[in-house]
Amino acid sequence: MIIAISQRHTADHDGIDALEASYVEYFGALGVTLIPVPNNVKYVQNYFDELHIEGIILSGGGDIQPMLYGGQPVASGNYAPERDATERALLAIALEQDIPILGICRGMEFMNVYFGGKIQSIADVAGGIVHDETRHDITLSDETLAEAAGADVLEVNSYHRMVIGEGQLAPPLIAFAAAPDHTIEGFWHPEREAAPHALNKVLIDAFLLRKLFWKLKKGTS
Repeated sequence: MIIAISQRHTADHDGIDALEASYVEYFGALGVTLIPVPNNVKYVQNYFDELHIEGIILSGGGDIQPMLYGGQPVASGNYAPERDATERALLAIALEQDIPILGICRGMEFMNVYFGGKIQSIADVAGGIVHDETRHDITLSDETLAEAAGADVLEVNSYHRMVIGEGQLAPPLIAFAAAPDHTIEGFWHPEREAAPHALNKVLIDAFLLRKLFWKLKKGTS
């Protein structure tokens, strides 16, 4: 199976794209061939015209430009307009061609922003818990997913400093997991788990096999 995946981007030299080796190792073990998509929006469509791409992953790492969700930039932000433009193009293609898309950490946040939602700093969440480089519980609100995962409360790893707070989820989207501080936790880092996590397996199997949240439109094959 061929899956397109977005990459980090830095402004060093003439611009450098990078994909963590852990993604290749994790998904390669599942029989997936990852095709990194360069952060150059002019050529994104070519990959879908010339390759049989069956899914798209928006990877983690880096910050989303605050202007895209009405936020304020910070000096420490790692912004990449080229990446934001490329991921917007990937989402547009996914919707047009009915291609399943999986957002990991920043990728899930970007999908929320794309559909009109917002994100905010962990520091601005009242009563917020630690989310960066730690582990914490999440509660699954989707009964089908909880049944497949074997529990409705699970411990997951957490590596993010931005969150989707209460009232910030885009109207077209539905949350399926939340942290104890009520921030939406429908994103995670599966490639950082030493062994397959029950929830990771359920979600990735669903993504690859078009189950649960990924359904073909009526009339497609």
